[in-house]
Amino acid sequence: MGSESIAITDMKVRAVNNVTNVSINITRIDSRPRDVVSDAPGVVNQYINIDKSNVADADIGKVTMDFKVDKLWIKENNINESTISLYRYGINDQWTRLETVKTSEDNINIYFQAVSPGLSVFAVVGESKEGAKAPSPISQEKIKEVLVKKGYWKNIVIMLIIVITATIAIYLLKKRSTSAIKTSKFIRKFKQESYFQDFNIRLY
Repeated sequence: MGSESIAITDMKVRAVNNVTNVSINITRIDSRPRDVVSDAPGVVNQYINIDKSNVADADIGKVTMDFKVDKLWIKENNINESTISLYRYGINDQWTRLETVKTSEDNINIYFQAVSPGLSVFAVVGESKEGAKAPSPISQEKIKEVLVKKGYWKNIVIMLIIVITATIAIYLLKKRSTSAIKTSKFIRKFKQESYFQDFNIRLY
């Protein structure tokens, strides 16, 4: 299709209604169009405007678009190849990622295919590898520090349990000893009193 500078290499439109005298113009845009309120997410390879006449989105079942991305652009921008997608600008002034699959590659380009429900403004987008950094590994010193802290708190908990247990044991021993002393005093008192006391015994 057309110019080498346009990413789209082929496009097939499936119509659901009878349409005639359809005209479709594809234009590469170096920057975001004025009527588009926000940039496409990620690193933009290029914006593409598709104008149509004598056909509405309601007449279209789906649009299959083949497009290419220069390997040099991928390398220079440190793009993660698996994130390259075609986005469509449309509903509620939002960018929507289209289903995109890689189909082939050569020495210069990587080729993809995407499916869209209609025609409007599109963007070929990729994500930088720097934007998806793996979490840094925990150093051995950090691991040791964590383990030491865990051992420290573990020892504190054990000491608290021992102290609480010992306190309860001492309390129970003291309580038992006090009770025994009171019982002994009561028995002695009872014996002393009963020895000197006269009892009146009645027989029935």
